[in-house]
Amino acid sequence: MRSPRKVLIERIRSLYNADDTLADLGARVVVYRRGENGKPEKLRALPWVYGGKYDRSRGEYVGQSTNVKELRVHEGQLRLLELLDNPDAYRFLGLGSPGAGKTEAIITIAVILCLWHPNSIGGIVAPTHPRLKIVWKKFLKIVQAHGWVEPHGIHKAEGEIHLTNGTIVQFVSAKRQSEATGSPVAGLDWWWAVEDEQQNIDDESLLEVDARGRVNAGFKVFSSATNDGDHRFRMRLEEYRANPEKRVVTFTGYENCFTPLAHWERLKRNWGAKDYERRVMGRDVPEDGRIYPEFSYTDSVKPVPELGTDITQTVTHEHFGTAYKFVVGIDFGQMTSAAIVLRAYKAPGEGKSERLWYAVDEFTSRDKTTEWLIAEI
Repeated sequence: MRSPRKVLIERIRSLYNADDTLADLGARVVVYRRGENGKPEKLRALPWVYGGKYDRSRGEYVGQSTNVKELRVHEGQLRLLELLDNPDAYRFLGLGSPGAGKTEAIITIAVILCLWHPNSIGGIVAPTHPRLKIVWKKFLKIVQAHGWVEPHGIHKAEGEIHLTNGTIVQFVSAKRQSEATGSPVAGLDWWWAVEDEQQNIDDESLLEVDARGRVNAGFKVFSSATNDGDHRFRMRLEEYRANPEKRVVTFTGYENCFTPLAHWERLKRNWGAKDYERRVMGRDVPEDGRIYPEFSYTDSVKPVPELGTDITQTVTHEHFGTAYKFVVGIDFGQMTSAAIVLRAYKAPGEGKSERLWYAVDEFTSRDKTTEWLIAEI
């Protein structure tokens, strides 16, 4: 006679279907370029397959995917994807024109990271709620079409999408409701993150995104941005290019083979030369009326002496009776005002001749009020 325990085990086994515990998530990147007829044509498929057969009961991949899906990219987007396993940097910025495929690039990267890191939590950040809806739809379009979304895994109220390999993707708008509420990004833990239209996200929110990587030593952030002329973003871009732990990849609108050439030619005919060069071609274009070189982290700034000591507060206290952290020189102009931020350093040795002044930042305005410039400083 069979024991009740054995009967129960057999009954459970009769209900158990091994196929129901397996989820097949596999993807390969396929690169396209513009053909002679102006339409996209397949160039090559990359050899790597991300994901595999995921066993829900074990919480891990147990084999290779037998249903590999295609993730389409153009050659400009590929340059950003190739940095996925870069060990030397943690922030990567894709700089391109509107319609160049910037958002599609970071969404594709988010999908790859989901497959690459099962049972993890990742973040997708946008500057505003309307923009967040766009990236939500683009991400969901890919994972839902391939059957990678867990049943009942779409949680709009919480801003989360749960995939069949245990990955959770959290969608967050960087825009604060008020100063009292703080950053919506704060308090979360992410294995990876992507940011859309980063030129519209403030510096404090970017710091919060950086802090989300405390659970993963290999934390990386991939961002998209339009080549905007805003001062804050120009300075951020210079800092990216000077920082060995950050990378900037630029691709033009023409590289997006999925967009008709006629679109870019129409913009060229109707946009001003400066807007076209900056926003479509991704080039650095100086502001109209500028008679001096634009501040550059790489060209304008020398490294602060390693053995030097910041003596700005000491010097300013001697001269003004108050210890200031910075000295700011301002030139108020009719069209453009400029401010240079200085700090003093004491190099090894004695005497005032060893005092060194360094320009550490610059602020410029055009057709804006003095109050705006002071607020920026």
